[in-house]
Amino acid sequence: MTVADSTLELAQHRGDGGNGYLFEVMQSGEVLVRDCVARAGRHNFVQNWGFGATGIVCCGCTRRRARRWR
Repeated sequence: MTVADSTLELAQHRGDGGNGYLFEVMQSGEVLVRDCVARAGRHNFVQNWGFGATGIVCCGCTRRRARRWR
């Protein structure tokens, strides 16, 4: 699957408990996130290892003002 040329921004709540995730990939394989912009999320781009996500590639993406990076 490919996610391309998309923008997600300004999460309303960036607190704990899984809130404020913009581009989040879980339980998926072979996903390309290309030329996307993420602004002001808790985690702008996140791949949740504990839920079986593999083969995730982010290419040409821009992140700004994330509360946390992982």
